[in-house]
Amino acid sequence: MKSLGKCTRSERGQIVVILALCMPVLIGAMAMSADIGVLYFNWGRWQAAADCGAAAGAGYLPSYPSLAISTANTYAEKNGVAAGEIVSTTVLANNTEVNIQITRTFVRMRELLVSNKELAQKLSQLEA
Repeated sequence: MKSLGKCTRSERGQIVVILALCMPVLIGAMAMSADIGVLYFNWGRWQAAADCGAAAGAGYLPSYPSLAISTANTYAEKNGVAAGEIVSTTVLANNTEVNIQITRTFVRMRELLVSNKELAQKLSQLEA
């Protein structure tokens, strides 16, 4: 059995190889966990904005459904939702609930695609 202090020349540097193989996996796992954390955080903010808008609009039901819709949109916008990101705001037929649907597109990804000429042509073909 060899002692810890006496290594032959062929056994030196093994940790460098193992580290070189493991580092991309570890860095990738850290990046993925950070992305998932940001996604979850933003989802919570969006859910809170939609809930706030729906709750504010519901205060005008059942008497004023049109005012409930405009109030729901206004409160959602005050909580960080742009007007163009509100897909629909509806009141149920019995005037008891306000439903608000919001969505956000990945504008940064689209800007990157459009900046590349070849990808921009492919994108315009897909949209046509």
